[in-house]
Amino acid sequence: MTNCLNTTLAIIPYDVIITDDLNIHVDVKSNGEARTFFSILDSHGLTQHINSATHKGGHTLDLVISR
Repeated sequence: MTNCLNTTLAIIPYDVIITDDLNIHVDVKSNGEARTFFSILDSHGLTQHINSATHKGGHTLDLVISR
C-alpha cells in the first residue's frame, strides 16, 4: 500500500483530503510505522490534522490529512 500511496499522491495536481481509520499509533513518536508514515506525508507536502485520542484505548487512529 505504501508504494501505491506514494505513486498516487505524486501525480495528483490538486488539493487532497484523506480520511481514514489507520491501525498505526501515530501519536507514539517512537513507533517505526508512524515515523515512516509521517515521512511519506512530509515528502508529499501533506499534514495530519488530528492531535488527540480517537480510540477508547487512548491512541490517535482516525486521521484527517490534507495538502
